[in-house]
Amino acid sequence: TRLWQSQFGVDAAQSTEVSAWRSAFSGSQDLLVRARIASFESTSIEDYLRKIDTLFARDRAAAVRNVVRAHYPAFEQWWNEASRANRDSRVTALQRALESPPLEGELPKLYRFFAVPADSSRVLHLALLYRPVEGEPQHTTGEFLGDDWSVAEFAPAEAIGNRLGVILHEYTHYVFAKMRASDRDALRAAITANPEHGAAAWSLFNESVATAVGNGRTFRTLAADADWQSYYRRDKSFYYDDAVDTSAKAILPLIDSMLDGSGSVKSPAFTAGYYDALATHLGDLWRSPGLVLGEFKALADDRFDKSIFDVAFREFHAHSMWFDTKPCCGAEFEQWWKDSADVTRVVVIHKINAAKSLRLDAKVAKDFAALGEGTPGYTIAHRGAFTDIIIVGDTVASLEFAFHAIAQLRALEDGVYAVSSQKGVAPWAPAAPH
Repeated sequence: TRLWQSQFGVDAAQSTEVSAWRSAFSGSQDLLVRARIASFESTSIEDYLRKIDTLFARDRAAAVRNVVRAHYPAFEQWWNEASRANRDSRVTALQRALESPPLEGELPKLYRFFAVPADSSRVLHLALLYRPVEGEPQHTTGEFLGDDWSVAEFAPAEAIGNRLGVILHEYTHYVFAKMRASDRDALRAAITANPEHGAAAWSLFNESVATAVGNGRTFRTLAADADWQSYYRRDKSFYYDDAVDTSAKAILPLIDSMLDGSGSVKSPAFTAGYYDALATHLGDLWRSPGLVLGEFKALADDRFDKSIFDVAFREFHAHSMWFDTKPCCGAEFEQWWKDSADVTRVVVIHKINAAKSLRLDAKVAKDFAALGEGTPGYTIAHRGAFTDIIIVGDTVASLEFAFHAIAQLRALEDGVYAVSSQKGVAPWAPAAPH
């Protein structure tokens, strides 16, 4: 409230604009995190506003856009000045901490664990992004951008130990990316070999290992024992996503033994221990959208532009996605379906082509085609370690809404569904579509 008043000249307690802004974010820690990640990925304020449209329902998106447009210039000036005042001391403190034992010894362990070639580049460039909050934030965000770059937030009152955890988390992503392609392919094959949950276990791998290393081992090294115990027991303390938080805590003893011993991801003992730890702790999280859709191939009816999958990628928090467009629903469509049998498949079909698809039951296709304008439908079918999702819609907005609705489910269960802005996702009822 003081920030709005002192920097933007707005009485936050009385402003309907600020009230609408707060309401847009109310009740969802996940939405706050996703909005920050969208800002990391944006190349301009206009790009960020376009991403806002995919994160919020239309009325909430309008409220967020209005506030951003009105106050971004003043915010940017204040943010840069505040960041500059805190930046140098924070960089110095982080550098000293990273160079001190025992953290200095963690990096060689990571390179050995991931079997990274000795001649590989080992310099990661980290951009620190100032996050203006009072006190200690519950969560801060980092992002590995690929190649040799990462970004990470820092808050003025945040303990150095918390920030180091996020930095080691991002550095673990970086080292994983340095693996030989053949070794990474072999690791993927070993983990996905499990016929029930192998695909989900692989989907979790990169994020859960990075979280166990950075948010687990590193924090534990620097924290007092009582602080560590409290932190470890707290729900979603390692990571804001249930599945990643649970899996990272489950594999922490395994990661400890591998890094402190002579273990490697190439060891059968590691892949077996990794899967067993997840199987013991994940329960119904195995079928959460983030796991099922962490890696998938996507195909769109060429009545839609393949850019629609930018939304799917963000909504599903996918780490790997391959996508294409083809005319629906002839030989090329069917060939893609057959060629993609070794991964989860997401197919998008225009409503007028639903009856042409060989992958939809004739009655379901007819019912989907009869849905009202702007109302999408979809089917979910699990097949062993993989899943098939077919989405039928008539507009880009309807598809974006379907992606968002699917991402909000706790678990993806087999069935036929329709979506509406009034009732969300519901099992199919042909006489009265939901």
